Amino acid sequence: MTRFPGRPSVDVATIALALVFIFPALTLVVPGWVTAIPAVAAICFVFALIGSHLRSGKSGDGWSLPLPVWILVSMPIFWLVSLLVAATGSLSPASVALGAVIAVAGVHLIGALGSADLRQWLAARRDVTGWLLGYLALCSTVVFGVAYFTTASPFRLGVFAGFVVLAIYLWLVVPLATIEHCRRRSLPDPEPPYPTVSVIVPAYNEEGYVGECIESILDTTYPTDRLEVVVVDDGSEDGTFQEATQHRSETVSVYHKDNGGKYSALNFGLLCSSGDIVVCVDADSRLLPDSLSSVVAEFQADPDVGAIAGNVKVENRSGLLTRLQAIEYLVGINTYRRAFSWFGAVPIVPGCLSGFRREALEGASGYDPDTVTEDFDLTVKVLKCGWTVRQSEAAVLTEAPFTLRDLYRQRRRWFTGAVETLLKHRGVLFDGTTGNLHRFSFPFYVLRVFLTPVIAVLMYVGVALAVLARPYETLLLTVLPLLGIASLYALLVIRMEDESLWLLPYVVVYVVGFKQFLEGTLVVSLVRAFVSEDYEWGDVRRAAQLDEFATDGD
Repeated sequence: MTRFPGRPSVDVATIALALVFIFPALTLVVPGWVTAIPAVAAICFVFALIGSHLRSGKSGDGWSLPLPVWILVSMPIFWLVSLLVAATGSLSPASVALGAVIAVAGVHLIGALGSADLRQWLAARRDVTGWLLGYLALCSTVVFGVAYFTTASPFRLGVFAGFVVLAIYLWLVVPLATIEHCRRRSLPDPEPPYPTVSVIVPAYNEEGYVGECIESILDTTYPTDRLEVVVVDDGSEDGTFQEATQHRSETVSVYHKDNGGKYSALNFGLLCSSGDIVVCVDADSRLLPDSLSSVVAEFQADPDVGAIAGNVKVENRSGLLTRLQAIEYLVGINTYRRAFSWFGAVPIVPGCLSGFRREALEGASGYDPDTVTEDFDLTVKVLKCGWTVRQSEAAVLTEAPFTLRDLYRQRRRWFTGAVETLLKHRGVLFDGTTGNLHRFSFPFYVLRVFLTPVIAVLMYVGVALAVLARPYETLLLTVLPLLGIASLYALLVIRMEDESLWLLPYVVVYVVGFKQFLEGTLVVSLVRAFVSEDYEWGDVRRAAQLDEFATDGD
């Protein structure tokens, strides 16, 4: 990435492209050859400014404002003027040119007449400029371009937006995830001196699981003399505490406290532990033998890493629903985490397996009680503190919900917590000092949570209408090719993860059926989150506990 020397990072390519993005929209009202002239002029002007800046080492923009701020301020003015002119039905090459002049003049006026405090405030946010501008310009271009080519049908807009999302996934997310996967697998094993590792296991009504979880931790290859396990029973109403107590030893400590929620149990465990590396593991999960070593290797490889996300895999795959979730973790959740890991900005370290430097965890003040997805919230706080967060190859096996009711409750909690966390940390969108969290991860999740439902509804309705109107043509030219592409990329990820090829036939149901269920759950969660409905943790039925109850009943 090209950076201006001696200044906060600004992506030159983003700035240049952002200005260029203005001009495709002009084809709505003028011939293409007319827009080519100002487009070339704008490109030359931008690169002239950049070249001047790089040669002088100063602002070089000639407008009394840093170059990115000049672009940031001029773009909204230009679009506002264009929309006002369009509303009056007076769009023409002359009016568009006038809008550009007004935009430039407005920026110059701000630079000339604005107070020193205003200029300083804008300059302090120049790192925001390129990225927010890029996203806004790209969205504007897509909307205007699609409106032009599809006669502004909302359903066609939705279908096109869906294709854009798919293209981003196929051409950006998957390649980055593949590269990051290869990089992570090439990491050497941890070397002496080994850091001390504290594994915290919060447990609430985990009878039948917590014992296996503790045993899997003790069975890892990490040196036992550098390991401590802290189990915190958070006021369980079953035999969780008694089951955990059976594993007490010099390595394993078991504590009981009144019920206060998962965040409370994790903070309690943090106070009772002393390791340099803190690993949090859900009580219904099991580690593989090399999991802890893989986590520690990540921290040893990069001193800037503050947190590590584990590689979550579904263990129970006996039914259709659990197999679909296994595909979701492989193709969706873990793939996106790997892509964000390439930027060092994984936005969520999962509760099933997450690792932290104690310094980073304490610097972020531990877990907060104000969201129901404490793992998402804490990860954002760690990133805001300046640490990087990466995805690890450290695998953890977890039990997925095996009924639609339980899956719905789980995803309601996930999506509600995501809304809470995004709203809590919304300032990240405007804070360029938070690095790649601001540039990539946070905007992605904002779009994922708040915009995806709109795109999904329009896309599904648009495809359904197309199928009804031209069933054979739509199926042959749209649906089947999309399913084929999805299957090929699923095959890539399955092979990359050394997973069973028996999952591949379920990709069709995952794309047509399961994804729609998830999007519907997201819509419900959004609606309920914004009507101030408080969400509390609910009980999810577990297979081992149901088997035990059935045996007791006999």
